[in-house]
Amino acid sequence: MTDRPSDPKCIECRLVVIEPDSMRILTTKSAEGALLPHESIPEHTRVAESLTESIERKYGFRTIQLALLPGAEDGGYCAIHEIMGSQQSALRSFVFANLDEIPASEITDTQRLLVLKIMKGEANELGRFARLGWNYELLA
Repeated sequence: MTDRPSDPKCIECRLVVIEPDSMRILTTKSAEGALLPHESIPEHTRVAESLTESIERKYGFRTIQLALLPGAEDGGYCAIHEIMGSQQSALRSFVFANLDEIPASEITDTQRLLVLKIMKGEANELGRFARLGWNYELLA
């Protein structure tokens, strides 16, 4: 994996990693406020697998991808993940924030609305897996 967003053979993704109990979102510490983690992945790779591995390696959280929202004019994507468990965190430069604390520069209004719908279990237009907790229902 590469962290170089300028590489033309990479896909830039903003990560919305939701902690399901608190409904808060993983963010990185910044002078600009609560920013979403960003990850660049090589084209022609399995997006969910690559992002899941990156999140576990960098932040110590095991996740499952719920949805991949198309980006706006920048061409980047917004990947929605649910935290399934954690290990000892590899990086402590993160905090959890409420969705409304994420600046507009990080997530479009349309994406914000879809994230909220996913959190509430109301994102029917994205399919049956675009909601928190579906995997626990499957296991039950």
